[in-house]
Amino acid sequence: MQQMSKVLGWTGAACAVATMRSRWMRHYLCRYEAAVVVCFIICMWLYVRWITERYRPLIKGATLLRNDIRSAEGHQAQMIDLGFRNLTNEAGDVWKFNQRDFSYFAMQGVRSSMEDRMHYLRDPFNANLSIYGLFDGHGGKFVSEYLESTFSKSVRARLLKFGIPTRRSSIVSTSSTAEHDAIAEAIVTEMHNIDNGISRLDPAITSLTGSTLIAAIVQQNRFLTIVNVGDSRAVVCDRDGLARAVSVDHKPSDELERKRIESAGGFVSWNGVDRVQGILATSRAFGDTYLKRLDVITAHPDVYQIDLAKERVRFLILASDGLWDVLTNQMAVDIVRDELQASDRRPDACLRAAEKLVRTAIARETVDNVSVFVIRFRGNTKPRTNHGPSALRASISTRLRLPFRRLPVERSIPSLLRSPGIRRRRRRLRHPAGPVRRRHLSPDPRPSNYYSASRLMIDQIVAGRPGS
Repeated sequence: MQQMSKVLGWTGAACAVATMRSRWMRHYLCRYEAAVVVCFIICMWLYVRWITERYRPLIKGATLLRNDIRSAEGHQAQMIDLGFRNLTNEAGDVWKFNQRDFSYFAMQGVRSSMEDRMHYLRDPFNANLSIYGLFDGHGGKFVSEYLESTFSKSVRARLLKFGIPTRRSSIVSTSSTAEHDAIAEAIVTEMHNIDNGISRLDPAITSLTGSTLIAAIVQQNRFLTIVNVGDSRAVVCDRDGLARAVSVDHKPSDELERKRIESAGGFVSWNGVDRVQGILATSRAFGDTYLKRLDVITAHPDVYQIDLAKERVRFLILASDGLWDVLTNQMAVDIVRDELQASDRRPDACLRAAEKLVRTAIARETVDNVSVFVIRFRGNTKPRTNHGPSALRASISTRLRLPFRRLPVERSIPSLLRSPGIRRRRRRLRHPAGPVRRRHLSPDPRPSNYYSASRLMIDQIVAGRPGS
């Protein structure tokens, strides 16, 4: 639209200049009929622009629905309830799970035990609901295991009661702010219910044991909701390949979190990193009932919602802080993007990308467990088309099978003569246009004859390029 506005603006300016300079243009354009036509064209352009902006999300939403997980896999619709307990610990303390459009990969690393947990729930009968949960435990695995067994089921039950019925009409109409608020409120309420359930368990276990949470909830392969409690992170890749964090790390070093802690009577001290009461390195978490009784930490989540029909997201990365301690957002997105492009048609493309992320973090000597979800959104994976000079040079070079760069004659000519593409074109040139004298095609002790014949042959090839 911006390009169209610029074109119309320059066109109008050119017409105005031509009208002032030309008597003939003034005679025909400065009339009532011309003004009516111009007004009609402007009105039609504004109407088309309004229609496009109004219905583009609906058209994109229908495309995303056709490319959802259920239709993409082609399997019979069925519930999937998969947890970390269902995965097999492979050699090297590795856990992994692969599907066509998402994968999970985790490694224990240098830690003595694995405290990270995951859960995936899919309900194809209710807006094709998919819930991806990642839980990073600390002080033990009790709370992260509790979240693995309860989080997805509790959120699904809450959404079926309050959220999804209002969202069902969104496939034929744009979602409203009220619908977003209803879903966010349902999720926040359920998060506090889960944390209250943890506080009623054995306090000897839950006092200094807790877990962070990062989760993605996808409905109809279109409506994405990110839920975050703690210092795990969610990062998306837009259509231009740029990283964008869609969650905020809850750490005591954050100014707002520090003010909240200090206003509750707590403090933040340095012990390797900033820690709440000198104990906990995250300012929000499930469990940790000892610090909850002091009101210095909370399990209140941040909820971030994205309509994938309006924002072009190619894939999503959910990862524990063991990854983000050693990788930036853009580094992680670059690794996944390159791996997905290199193995796009492989059924394990997402798994290869997730594995490369985790192994890169381990190689960079992260000191924590590392768990990663890579989730690809079909219908949003096509990148922006590049029509620039570099793309044109690459296309020409590929079609001609010639290196598109300037080299010294002494280096370029012999290498070109040995290439298969040149030999095929050389054979074509022999018979239609008459045989080429063989002494010009073999190395000649007289460099001038050899190079002049070679240049002549290259010129003939380039001249006949459209027909080859």
